[in-house]
Amino acid sequence: MKGKTWIVALALAGCQSSGEPISLEDYRWEKRVILHHNAPPAQLVLSPATDKAFEDRDLVFLAAGEELEKQFRLSGPEPVFVLIGKDGKEKARQSKTLDLKEWFQLIDTMPMRQTEMQEGEKKNDSLR
Repeated sequence: MKGKTWIVALALAGCQSSGEPISLEDYRWEKRVILHHNAPPAQLVLSPATDKAFEDRDLVFLAAGEELEKQFRLSGPEPVFVLIGKDGKEKARQSKTLDLKEWFQLIDTMPMRQTEMQEGEKKNDSLR
């Protein structure tokens, strides 16, 4: 669990352990990203149940640096959250408050996630 916490901490800081900025390319085809701009830290804390759902959907938080703020037109003092798919494209956007339950439902309708869930069921069936 400590390694996982470290990865989240690095993602929140927007840097790799080498000090290099993290880019969306680092996550393409591996993770879905919740890009955040001016998010209060309390909105980035996950309950145990939410943490499991977050992990099941291959999600990570990433603080928007200057380049990503320009790319996704993020400015101003208001918190903004952008859901980025594994393909690197914007899927949804929320302002002020992050509603993860809404995004979990959205993600679960996406074709790639549907495939992941089917593969997970097949894997579980083979373990029985």
